[in-house]
Amino acid sequence: MAATESITVECPRCGDHFQDYWRPCANLEVDPELGDPGYLDCAATATCPHCGKTIRLGVLTADGDVWRRR
Repeated sequence: MAATESITVECPRCGDHFQDYWRPCANLEVDPELGDPGYLDCAATATCPHCGKTIRLGVLTADGDVWRRR
Protein backbone atom coordinates (compact mmCIF):
# COMPACT_ATOMS: atom_id res chain seq x y z
CA MET A 1 0.00 0.00 0.00
CA ALA A 2 1.25 3.46 -0.84
CA ALA A 3 1.90 5.93 1.99
CA THR A 4 -0.88 8.13 0.62
CA GLU A 5 -3.84 7.31 -1.57
CA SER A 6 -5.78 9.52 -3.95
CA ILE A 7 -9.45 9.52 -2.94
CA THR A 8 -12.68 11.21 -3.97
CA VAL A 9 -14.31 13.10 -1.09
CA GLU A 10 -17.96 14.19 -0.93
CA CYS A 11 -18.52 17.33 1.11
CA PRO A 12 -21.30 16.81 3.69
CA ARG A 13 -22.18 20.52 3.57
CA CYS A 14 -22.49 21.34 -0.15
CA GLY A 15 -22.33 17.89 -1.82
CA ASP A 16 -19.34 18.83 -4.00
CA HIS A 17 -16.99 15.96 -5.00
CA PHE A 18 -13.25 16.60 -5.11
CA GLN A 19 -9.95 14.71 -5.19
CA ASP A 20 -7.62 14.70 -2.18
CA TYR A 21 -4.90 12.56 -0.67
CA TRP A 22 -5.35 10.42 2.43
CA ARG A 23 -2.85 8.58 4.60
CA PRO A 24 -4.77 5.57 5.95
CA CYS A 25 -2.19 4.71 8.62
CA ALA A 26 1.09 5.90 10.11
CA ASN A 27 3.56 3.45 11.65
CA LEU A 28 5.23 5.42 14.45
CA GLU A 29 7.71 2.63 15.13
CA VAL A 30 9.15 2.99 11.62
CA ASP A 31 8.95 6.81 11.50
CA PRO A 32 8.29 8.54 14.87
CA GLU A 33 7.97 11.95 13.18
CA LEU A 34 4.65 10.80 11.70
CA GLY A 35 3.25 11.15 15.23
CA ASP A 36 3.53 14.94 15.13
CA PRO A 37 0.02 16.23 16.00
CA GLY A 38 0.16 18.89 13.28
CA TYR A 39 1.07 16.34 10.63
CA LEU A 40 -1.61 13.88 11.79
CA ASP A 41 -4.25 16.61 11.77
CA CYS A 42 -3.28 17.60 8.22
CA ALA A 43 -3.14 13.97 7.04
CA ALA A 44 -6.55 13.21 8.56
CA THR A 45 -8.53 16.11 7.06
CA ALA A 46 -9.60 17.48 3.69
CA THR A 47 -10.98 20.95 2.92
CA CYS A 48 -13.75 21.40 0.39
CA PRO A 49 -12.56 23.79 -2.34
CA HIS A 50 -16.17 24.90 -3.00
CA CYS A 51 -17.42 25.88 0.49
CA GLY A 52 -14.34 25.58 2.74
CA LYS A 53 -15.76 22.88 5.07
CA THR A 54 -13.08 20.83 6.85
CA ILE A 55 -13.82 17.10 6.66
CA ARG A 56 -12.27 14.54 9.04
CA LEU A 57 -10.98 11.52 7.12
CA GLY A 58 -9.30 9.78 10.06
CA VAL A 59 -5.94 8.02 10.24
CA LEU A 60 -4.72 5.01 12.20
CA THR A 61 -1.42 5.21 14.06
CA ALA A 62 0.58 2.16 15.08
CA ASP A 63 3.09 2.30 17.93
CA GLY A 64 4.31 -1.24 18.45
CA ASP A 65 1.24 -3.42 18.95
CA VAL A 66 -1.03 -0.47 19.86
CA TRP A 67 -3.27 0.99 17.13
CA ARG A 68 -5.16 4.26 17.68
CA ARG A 69 -7.68 6.13 15.50
CA ARG A 70 -6.82 9.84 15.19
